[in-house]
Formats: sequence, C-alpha cells, structure tokens
Amino acid sequence: MIFVFSSFVVPIVFARNTQTMAVWKGLDSYKTMDSVPSGLVEACQYIRRKSGAEDIIQDSENDAKLVITALAERQDYAVESLNGEYHYRVPEGLHQRLDEVAAFKQMEDTDKLNEFVRNQTISWYILRPSSVVAWPASFLEASVFNSGGFRVYHFTR
Repeated sequence: MIFVFSSFVVPIVFARNTQTMAVWKGLDSYKTMDSVPSGLVEACQYIRRKSGAEDIIQDSENDAKLVITALAERQDYAVESLNGEYHYRVPEGLHQRLDEVAAFKQMEDTDKLNEFVRNQTISWYILRPSSVVAWPASFLEASVFNSGGFRVYHFTR
C-alpha cells in the first residue's frame, strides 16, 4: 500500500504545466497562456445576448487570440494575428481595416468618431482597460456595459 500511494507523489509534484512551453515567456504556464479576465468574458456574454448573428464586433486590441470572436460568437471586423505575423494568406483589405481601427482609437473629435461609426459595419466595440484612446470623455462614457474595466459600446447605423 505504501508503494501504491507513493507512486502518486511523482505525478502530483511534477505534473504541473507539463504541456506548456516553459522556455518561452508568456507560454510558461496555463495561467499566462490561456487565461481570460472575467470582465472580458462578461462583456462577450453581454454582446452575445444583445446582438444579432449578423452584427460585427471589434476589440480595441484586435483580438489576436480570437477569444472575443469565440466567446461572443460574432464575426470580427479586423483581427491581427499573434505578434503581427501571418502564416497564411492575408485577406484583401485587412491591413486597411487595421489602420482604420488604429486611427479610430486616436480620434479626438466627437463628429469624426460618429462619422467613423456611421460609415463602418462595426456594431459592437470592446475597449480593454489596457487600451489607450484619445476619445473625448462624452464618447468614452457612452458605453452600454462595463465589467472589470472592460467597456462595451454599441453603434447603430
């Protein structure tokens, strides 16, 4: 019996994070690899409940891991792959869309912001707490949902 119980000690002690890439920063544990903040999960659940299947969403950090696309079950406007490296054929117009979204974050004029929102097909926008935007306070505070620092904006055309 002692041998049987002691045989469980080795896996319990050494099995932690065995399927990760310990030599690569950011991939050294499951917590750093795949954790998703609860505020982001709640924001995606809100979008999934309140949006239509045809609605387009956009993440302020371009949803590199496709987490928002998966949790909200909606199509992204523009997605940037991990580290900006593409190992597949880049869809036509993707770089232009990424540039538009980057410019959107830097807009300071409410009229330009409203014009951008009217002209694009983006219905929902998630602003992460780590994202820096130059939006005026009136536009910034117009979110329809907040959770854990994540803000959800709904734009109607």
